[in-house]
Parts: sequence; structure tokens; C-alpha cells
Amino acid sequence: MTMMVTESAAGQLKLIMENQNLEDVGVRVFVRSQCGCGAVHYGMGFDDAVSEDDEVMNEGGVKFLVAHSAAEGLSGATIDYVETEESQGFAINNPNVKGCGCQH
Repeated sequence: MTMMVTESAAGQLKLIMENQNLEDVGVRVFVRSQCGCGAVHYGMGFDDAVSEDDEVMNEGGVKFLVAHSAAEGLSGATIDYVETEESQGFAINNPNVKGCGCQH
């Protein structure tokens, strides 16, 4: 699986993990839902349980966990940390999946 993580995202994740004493925890990336229009919505969360079904990758000093069932769909995706005047947060952009046409 090839998933990229920007320096901004890795740095922000490391900062959060250090502040919450989660240095030994991984970041699980998963498919949250799939719309009827075909768009995929992703999620992330901290997880300390690695299963044999997981692909584990280290990017920017952060351990990422992705279930084999989601790994193919996340191949080519980029995790970024985005700050604008209105908001800030993580974004998972996948050029292989079309955007949501039904606004869910």
C-alpha cells in the first residue's frame, strides 16, 4: 500500500500524541462510509491494538494502521493537515476516488 503523509500532518499527529502520552499508539486510518454516489469518506483515530489483518506503515515518525480490506482503497491517498481562516484539521485526499456528489 502506498499512502503518503505530509510533514504538516505527521508533525501535528506527533504533537497530539506527545501531549496525550500516546507515543506508543498507532493512527488507524479507515473507511468511515461510502455514499450512494460512490464517494468514500475516511476517518482516523488512535489505536493501540494491531491485528494480523492490519498493514502497518511508518511515515514521518508516526505508525499508521490500515486494515487489509481498506488498504487497496487508500492506496495513492495523502493525509494532510490543513489550516484556513475558517477551520483546521486533517484531510485525507484520494485522487483515485471521486468527490461526494450527494453532499453527505
